[in-house]
Amino acid sequence: MPPAPPFSSHGDFVAALHRCATLAHLKQLHAHAVVTGRAAAQTTTFHLLRFASLRLSCLPYARRLFDATPGPNVFLYSAMLSAYAAASSHSQEHARDSLALFLRMLRRGRPAPNQFVYPLVLRAACAIGVQLVRSIHCHACKDGFYGHDFIRTSLLDGYSRYGMMGDARKLFDGLTDRNVVSWTALVSGYARAGKVGDAIVLFERMPQRDVPAWNAIIAGCTQNGLFVEAVGIFRRMVDEGFRPNGTTVSCLLSACGHLGMLKIGKDLSIVMLLSLHIMKEHQSKGDIS
Repeated sequence: MPPAPPFSSHGDFVAALHRCATLAHLKQLHAHAVVTGRAAAQTTTFHLLRFASLRLSCLPYARRLFDATPGPNVFLYSAMLSAYAAASSHSQEHARDSLALFLRMLRRGRPAPNQFVYPLVLRAACAIGVQLVRSIHCHACKDGFYGHDFIRTSLLDGYSRYGMMGDARKLFDGLTDRNVVSWTALVSGYARAGKVGDAIVLFERMPQRDVPAWNAIIAGCTQNGLFVEAVGIFRRMVDEGFRPNGTTVSCLLSACGHLGMLKIGKDLSIVMLLSLHIMKEHQSKGDIS
C-alpha cells in the first residue's frame, strides 16, 4: 500500500481504508489520520475499529483504538461489542470481555445503552450462563427496551439455549413480528430440551424457512436419535430447492452413520448429495483443481 495521500473527504478516507490488506496498512492509515487530525473524529475511529476487528480479525488492535478514544459514544461501544460478539461463539474469554465492557458502560452512565447494544450483550451472556441472561433481561426492561422484538428474540434464544422453554415460549408468543430467526430459535430450544415432537410441530407451522431452520430440525432429530426422520427432512429440504451447507452435511453424516447407510450403500442418492457438497466445498477452497 503506497503512502496515504491527503483526504479531501471522509468518503476518500473510507475508500482508502477498504483498500487496506494487512494490519501494517491499517496502522499506516491510522497514523496518517492522527497526523492530519482526522483521528479525533469518532466516526474515523468507528471505521478503523470495525475494519480491524471484522476484516482483519485483530481484536487487540480494535480494543486499543477504543481505549484510546476519550468519551466513546454509543456507536463505538456498539462496534466494540459487535467485535466481541462475532468472536464470543469461539471463546468464553471474548464473551467475558464483552460483558465487562457493558458493565463499564453502565457504571459510567454515559452513553446509555440503546436497543442495538442489548442483543450484542445477550449473545455474550448466552455463552456464560442463564443468570446473566436474566440479569440483562432486567436491565433491558428497566431501560425501556423490552418492547423491541429483536431484543425479545435475543432473550428467547438465550432462554431456549438453557432449556427454559416456558420463558422462551412466553417471549415468542408475545412477539408482534415473528421472523424466521425467532421461529428457528424456538425450534432449536425444544430440540435441545429433548422435546423433539414439539420442535417438529413448530417447524411444520413455520410460515417460511431458511437453511438454518432446516439445519435446526435436522440436528434436533439427529441429537434425539430420530435418524430416519432426519434423513427424511433432509430429502424434503433438497426437494424444496434449499442448498445444504456444512452444518447440514455434518448432521446428515451423523444420521447416516447411525443408520449404517454409508457403510452398506442402501441409499446412494443421499451419499451422492453429500459427496457433491463436500467436493464443491473443497473446490471453493482450492483443494481440488
